Amino acid sequence: MKVTAEGIRAVAANNPFDRGARRACFAATETIFGLARMVELGRVNPKDEFRVFRSMNEARAWLGLPPEGAADE
Repeated sequence: MKVTAEGIRAVAANNPFDRGARRACFAATETIFGLARMVELGRVNPKDEFRVFRSMNEARAWLGLPPEGAADE
């Protein structure tokens, strides 16, 4: 896969969600984390709520969801 600065900017600018909708990205590898952080930092509207996490449970907590494997899922 070829990743370019222009491509990262296009992904960052394309927000199909409503304003204020929280979006979390769980990055399982350093490469995914770095690419997702570029998207996070390149957001056109700083009010877009997009964050990158290294832990699934941190991402879920930020979204207001119970931890992975919780009984009430």
